Amino acid sequence: MLTQQKKWPEARVHLEFVMRFFPDQDEKIYPLLFQVDRELGDPRAAARAVRFGLRMFPDSSELRRLNLM
Repeated sequence: MLTQQKKWPEARVHLEFVMRFFPDQDEKIYPLLFQVDRELGDPRAAARAVRFGLRMFPDSSELRRLNLM
């Protein structure tokens, strides 16, 4: 919801919490974190989020696509 409202810093806090404590719960958090980090002007963090997501969900076509960007 925070990403839809473009509240990037708040969204990042929540997504990082999920990534840290529940990394294999839902693969959808990684593309969202990618988007948030890019919007915040941090492409390196965006790339790290995708790579981390790929370790958790190696078959994710969305994460593989984002990894090529």
